[in-house]
Amino acid sequence: MIDSICDSGDGKSTEKAWVVIDVHEEYVVLRALGFRPSEQSLVNKDGHSFDVTKVKSMNDRTEETFYFKVDIPFKHYGI
Repeated sequence: MIDSICDSGDGKSTEKAWVVIDVHEEYVVLRALGFRPSEQSLVNKDGHSFDVTKVKSMNDRTEETFYFKVDIPFKHYGI
């Protein structure tokens, strides 16, 4: 599952966002990559929805931002 999500993009922009089918997958991917979420927001761009997640590395506490395309779970939830 993690490889499939990471193969969908690099997660560093809306154009290359990681595609998830369930919001829980975001947390699984981040944990597997050694990050802990610190802040999250929702962005709509070009007719798509994205979770923008600021994270901190569990190793050295550096910060990064990752983008997840959440069209599939939002459609499932009727949003």
